[in-house]
Amino acid sequence: MAQEKLLSICIPTYNRAKALDRLLENLESEIADVSDFIEICVSDNGSNDGTQEILKKWGAMLPLALRRSEKNRGYDINALEVTKMASGKFLWHMGDDDLVVAGSVKRLVEDIRSIGDKNVGVIYLNASLRNKWVVNFNFDRFGIYPKDGIPAPLNVSFGGSICLRRDSAIKVIKEKIEIVDGKLNKKNFDTFAFNDFIHTYLFMECLCETPSIGIEPRHGMKILADGSRIPYRKKLYLELIIVKYVLEMKKRYPWFKESELIINSKTRVLGRTFLNSGFALENPGLEYLYQAYLSVVMKVMEIEKRGFEMSLLKIFSLLRQTPVSRQVIWLGFALLKNALRMPFDNKAENTQVLAANEAYAIDTLKDLLV
Repeated sequence: MAQEKLLSICIPTYNRAKALDRLLENLESEIADVSDFIEICVSDNGSNDGTQEILKKWGAMLPLALRRSEKNRGYDINALEVTKMASGKFLWHMGDDDLVVAGSVKRLVEDIRSIGDKNVGVIYLNASLRNKWVVNFNFDRFGIYPKDGIPAPLNVSFGGSICLRRDSAIKVIKEKIEIVDGKLNKKNFDTFAFNDFIHTYLFMECLCETPSIGIEPRHGMKILADGSRIPYRKKLYLELIIVKYVLEMKKRYPWFKESELIINSKTRVLGRTFLNSGFALENPGLEYLYQAYLSVVMKVMEIEKRGFEMSLLKIFSLLRQTPVSRQVIWLGFALLKNALRMPFDNKAENTQVLAANEAYAIDTLKDLLV
């Protein structure tokens, strides 16, 4: 008799064959002792870079479940599809360009076993970034907590921290999500929401549905990213959606405490705004993205009553309008970028997918900025 699958590792992927190969090699050793309880679900979003060859290579060595779209339908739909594929009791979402921390899969299976019949809808897995834990907990063993007694702010924007009870996730998908014009409409908000953060939306809705959360404080994913240089346009888009995500969390789940993100720290938000301003100064065609980003940051400052930082950003915006100041700001940006060897460049990035995502992100700001 086949063992019940306790854990489905869910990997949406698109055109990252090399990174995906690295991750699957990593998983081969990590699941060795618990492979009977594991399945690895991969949803390929129409890749054309050899991803299918990588999956064929690993098909005989790993417990893979596979699907493939004929075309790129965007991250949200791909992440939704890989969630629906899974059959395990819990589903661990995982970026194709990251790696699991040694021993994490085996320990997570043990955590799931320890839950038993307790009504736990989600498990939060800590993540490692530059050899530091993203969240600092004052305990080091898996624990179960009431959702109104979470012991520390959590960072749920990162997919590798998200582990969902399957029946809770499927219930949310059936009752609260519909695909409209190629986008995911979250019906409980009567609007499109959390674009590019479907994993976070599922986590929050599953947490709302159940009384308890499991927290694993010392293992999960190593955040690596794929290491490629990022064009200014894509970087500004990513900056826009992360601050938009922060604003949505504050408006839609005001009871939930987030760990320090780029917008919650005074030095980070001012530094990021300076860099983002530099991208648009060097490439004036991106000013619309910078202004959208700035409008969201200012709204978050307003909600949090951070008047001093708002004043600094307003002064910076006024300075940025004068030719001399613009030149000085751009020069400071260029020197900083070169000194720190930041992986960004002004290479053209004009894909239809990115253009559509930008338009969608900016259009859906209307209700949030009220």
